Amino acid sequence: MVHAQLTFEFRWGTQKIIPEKSYYYKGDTIKFEELKAYLSDIYLTQNKELTKISDVWLVDFEDSINELLNVKIQNIKPSSLSFNFGLDSIYHVNMEYAGELDPVHGMYWAWNTGYINFKLVARCSAVKSKNGLLDYHLGGYLKPHRTNRRLEFNYSGSTLILDLLPLF
Repeated sequence: MVHAQLTFEFRWGTQKIIPEKSYYYKGDTIKFEELKAYLSDIYLTQNKELTKISDVWLVDFEDSINELLNVKIQNIKPSSLSFNFGLDSIYHVNMEYAGELDPVHGMYWAWNTGYINFKLVARCSAVKSKNGLLDYHLGGYLKPHRTNRRLEFNYSGSTLILDLLPLF
């Protein structure tokens, strides 16, 4: 068995996002308070053979332990990594609210019966609401509002980066 580790980072351009640190864009200030994302059905591929390394991974920028996914795999040299950004519909309807899927993590919409695939909470000077609060949830698992996406990358390293700057 080989030990493999994946690291997930939220970034603001080239900077790793740190809780409560201020970031700047076009004269505005943004301070991230909460960033979470679900990755699911994570596979490494070698010679067209899939090796599943995780069912569900909840990435939370406030918890450095949740930025790492440690796995033990057979002696393979993977050529690609694939996963769902978000949760497939099966996770929304299986009614097993435990572990990474436990609503205690703040990633479940009780009012709309489903999981939040990506959550961003920040204070932003450009937002004219009370206290400049920006509370963005991306979710939905039924057409036409299905928000999870299957992604595949050449496996060249162990760090996955989500740059939030293009969202602004």
